[in-house]
Amino acid sequence: MDYKHHEYEVRNLLPLFHLATTLRLARKSSVPLLIEGQRIVQDSSDIIDYLDQRFPHKPLTPRQQEEANHAREWERWLDEEVGVTLRQWFYFHTLPDTPHALHFLEQDAPAGRCRTFRRFFPLVRFAMQRKMHITPRSAGQALSRLERALDLLDAVVGKQPFLVGVAFSRADLTAAALLSPMLAGGRTDAELQHVYAPPVWAWWQSFRQRPVYTWMQDIYRTYR
Repeated sequence: MDYKHHEYEVRNLLPLFHLATTLRLARKSSVPLLIEGQRIVQDSSDIIDYLDQRFPHKPLTPRQQEEANHAREWERWLDEEVGVTLRQWFYFHTLPDTPHALHFLEQDAPAGRCRTFRRFFPLVRFAMQRKMHITPRSAGQALSRLERALDLLDAVVGKQPFLVGVAFSRADLTAAALLSPMLAGGRTDAELQHVYAPPVWAWWQSFRQRPVYTWMQDIYRTYR
């Protein structure tokens, strides 16, 4: 929506509490949801498809079919190899650390809802751990997969500015969005050390040396 310069309003939903909204509006419990008039679109990929049809200027899907297919393949791969793995590993270390967990989960949520959310957080934590199959073993496996995925991304973005073709696309958007919890966002090392759980902070210091981290910062600076 930012990229297409279309006005919108964000409503951030808290984990578990989000079910009351998503299941009332759509068939699945997942976010994101895009609501425009009577139209409700669920899932990032479907939202991008809809926006490219509704607002065709500055398309996120490449116009050439081969590149469009390639971008969608990147999108699916990134979701599994970066999105799923980063969530499992990140929340394995973050959920048990209540102050750090609340920092991420409550971002931009209304203060009144946050107070209620904190009372129910032990239940939310348990539900998230069950839903994402978070265990010591799965977290270790997730980190190995994530590191391999980042190695591949390093190799690609070290040679070219975009994952597909010669323009920003849904592939780049997906990569940057899924890695956004690791984006420093102008914060100092001291601020980040306060924000991240200690194991995440330790890993982030090596992550920021990767080419994909510099690439991600450039993507946000240019296209967000």
